[in-house]
Amino acid sequence: MKCERCGKREATSVFTQTVNGTSKTVHLCSQCAQEQMMSGWFHDFGLGNFMGLSHNSYAPHAEKRCPNCGTSLEEIRQTGLVGCAKCYETFAPELSGTIERIHGASAHVGKIPSTSRTAVQLEGRISELKTRMAKAVADQNFEQAAALRDQIRDLEAQNNQDQQGKEKAE
Repeated sequence: MKCERCGKREATSVFTQTVNGTSKTVHLCSQCAQEQMMSGWFHDFGLGNFMGLSHNSYAPHAEKRCPNCGTSLEEIRQTGLVGCAKCYETFAPELSGTIERIHGASAHVGKIPSTSRTAVQLEGRISELKTRMAKAVADQNFEQAAALRDQIRDLEAQNNQDQQGKEKAE
């Protein structure tokens, strides 16, 4: 069935309003439904809050596009594919919950190439030590914080040496 508003695209949404026993059904494509949502047309239906997409909360996302590839948030939602790596940064607030729900984490937790494994493990260890050091400082355990700081310095120096060795080998 074609969209009743534009008549061009396939209708993907059906809205029915019943007033005093009289029902009116409207079939809209996704683009017209978005435009109607932003214009406040659905306010009378009470659908904005029902769908979690009130006029004010939905409007800022309608025109948001990746500055690198031009992909819109709506295109990502429709296809499930991002256009480029910059899309992850551009749409981070909108995508983070979805990525965590699908993958169980918002950071990469999969396999690491063997050539990068040591550096990634060192960086993970350094990050862990920095977290522990911040907690030690917050707990006013300055001796432990100083010991952790020294461990961090040693690991960072080792990481820098490893990186320089790789650059020379290449």
